[in-house]
Amino acid sequence: MSKAGARLIKNLTEAGAPLDTEGDSATFNFTISPVSSFDVDSRLIIDYSQKMRHAARKSAFSKDFSLASILLIPVVLNPSLAKVQGAKRFKKKENSYAIKRNIDFAEWQSASQAKRKKILLHFMRGVVGDIPSKYISEPDRETLLRTVLDCV
Repeated sequence: MSKAGARLIKNLTEAGAPLDTEGDSATFNFTISPVSSFDVDSRLIIDYSQKMRHAARKSAFSKDFSLASILLIPVVLNPSLAKVQGAKRFKKKENSYAIKRNIDFAEWQSASQAKRKKILLHFMRGVVGDIPSKYISEPDRETLLRTVLDCV
C-alpha cells in the first residue's frame, strides 16, 4: 500500500469511519460502488452492496475460480447533469474485473421500492452475464447469480 493510502486509512479510522478490513484477507471481494447524482435515492443499491459483499465471500466457488475481485458500478445520473458511458475492463495486475453500466434515470426515479428491486436484479443479472467466460466458468457464474438472487 502506498504511503498516501496508508495515511488515508489512518485518518479515516481515527475519524471513526467504518472500514471493511475483513476484505483485506478475503480470497475474493465483490464490490458494488454506485455513482449517482444528488437527486437520486441510491440507498437500496448501497444496502444491497453490503449484503452482496458478505454473501459473495461465503459463496462456494470452484477451486478453478481465479478472480480476486469483481467491481460493479451502477450509474444512476440525471442526464441533464452528466452522462457516463458504460465500460468493462479486466485489470491483470489486480486480477479483477470491473463493469460500469447505466441504470435508466427516469425509470429509477419513477419506480416504487419494489420496482427498484426488480431494476437492480435485472442490472445484476446483466452485469454478471457480461463477465467473459475466460474470467469466470459457467458453474461459478451460476454460483454468483444464485448469490445475487439470495441477496435481493
